[in-house]
Amino acid sequence: MNRTATWAFLLIVIILTTSLVMTSTLTPGASQISPSVSYYEGIHPQFSLIFHEAKYYSNDNPYGASDCRIHPGSINFDPDDWQEGKPNLGGEIRDIQIIRDLSKYVPEDTYTHILNLFNLGANSIQPEKPYKTYTWDLEDGSKAVSMDLWLCSFDVDLWISADSPTFGFHSTPIERANQRYHGTEVWLKLQVQPDWIIEGVSAPNFAIGYIEVAQFEQYLNPEVSSTWARDNQLQIIPQSKWAAASLYPVPSGLEGKTDEEKLKAAMSQGAVNNIGSEVTKYQGHELNSALFSKEWFIPITLQDMGTFNYNGWDGSYNTDSIKLKFLVHVFVFGQWTLKPEIERDMQIHVSQINVGWLTQLGFFLSSWEGQLFMLALGILIVIIILWFTGLLGPLLNYLGARKYAAALKPPPKRGKGGG
Repeated sequence: MNRTATWAFLLIVIILTTSLVMTSTLTPGASQISPSVSYYEGIHPQFSLIFHEAKYYSNDNPYGASDCRIHPGSINFDPDDWQEGKPNLGGEIRDIQIIRDLSKYVPEDTYTHILNLFNLGANSIQPEKPYKTYTWDLEDGSKAVSMDLWLCSFDVDLWISADSPTFGFHSTPIERANQRYHGTEVWLKLQVQPDWIIEGVSAPNFAIGYIEVAQFEQYLNPEVSSTWARDNQLQIIPQSKWAAASLYPVPSGLEGKTDEEKLKAAMSQGAVNNIGSEVTKYQGHELNSALFSKEWFIPITLQDMGTFNYNGWDGSYNTDSIKLKFLVHVFVFGQWTLKPEIERDMQIHVSQINVGWLTQLGFFLSSWEGQLFMLALGILIVIIILWFTGLLGPLLNYLGARKYAAALKPPPKRGKGGG
């Protein structure tokens, strides 16, 4: 009796397990949902990999880093010891959003830039509408196909922080001691998802036409002088206004000699999730799968970024913090229904700063209050020196005698012709 019950229980477990597997396999799109910053229809940026000293760091391959956490919307990275060597690198992303009214977009010169770029008239850009529509007449005589161009935007904040070191001797420089990243790349994945919202309703197809830098901003702490707050060595690529971002189907360096090796290399780093060979079609017409890909990658290179203005005597130091705003040209086949239209800006991250007493003294002495104080102090020092050398009394007597003599001097005589 017990053996029969046991076999019956095992049979039920096998049937339930098989049903769950079959359900997850047959459900349309269920295996295509992956971690993201948003599930609106469209292209969503997210952090993917960090390339540092000839290695790609990921959650699966931290290479001994003291901190390596890469989430879709944030990163925390320290490639070496927690208090020595390179400082901590942090980052955040604001998801892509449609620019609903370009005339109100910040920076303001974007409106003129787009008008000149597409040779458009001032009244040709209407809020809540695509910025341009392209139409093709097909050779087979079927219905013409149209593709819309939408302008979107997303923000990336990257900043540096330094851990407080323990007291004692350190074999390598501590993080706050002007330690910099050189050539480190933060790789962003631009991912198209979800593939569908409602079963039986066709989803639009998205492609990236172009990505350019609309704004670059370095955080300057208002509590200190702009000279001390600004890092003149800071260099990010891309950084220049309207500079193009590089687009890669797979992060650079992960490519193999064949497509199969390339995909295996990318998958081993956790970079590529949605790999498929299915043909993308719109209204029965095949779309270029190389263009209408599910994933694209762009690098942000920290050419020179880290801690600066370190003073070992009083512990002063400053850290870099930057914001990049990207303008994204998105091609859309089909109706974009569930659009990310929430308009918001992400504030630049406040930099970590420590101003020691020597640095604070330097700030004070360079101000007009400090210069007035130095003048008064100089006069006081001269008086003290004269007093110690016994010259103060004779000097005061001399100055006083001259003043007394000037007071007793008779007025000049008037001429004979005077009135």
